[in-house]
Amino acid sequence: MAGRFQKLNESALADIRQRLDAGENPKDIADRHGVSRPMISMIKNGRKRTNVHRIQLRSGGEITVTSQVDIFSLSESDQQFLTQLLRSIREYEQEQR
Repeated sequence: MAGRFQKLNESALADIRQRLDAGENPKDIADRHGVSRPMISMIKNGRKRTNVHRIQLRSGGEITVTSQVDIFSLSESDQQFLTQLLRSIREYEQEQR
């Protein structure tokens, strides 16, 4: 599998869970959906991914943003908030370069 991973919609998640419940090989499921094997494991175990990101402030200091979220269960409102937050952080960091 080459290139970027696919985003999973609700239909794909339901299919993955159904295939896992039926005992299908997780590697085969990952290949079918264009995602990594660890992603299938995270879906299977219901685990959330934890991310830590540090932002250097222009006037000195640092802010650490930590997230632990099941990205597949976010509401539309939470998705929009998170997207805006990530864009703001990215823009802030690009201005510093």
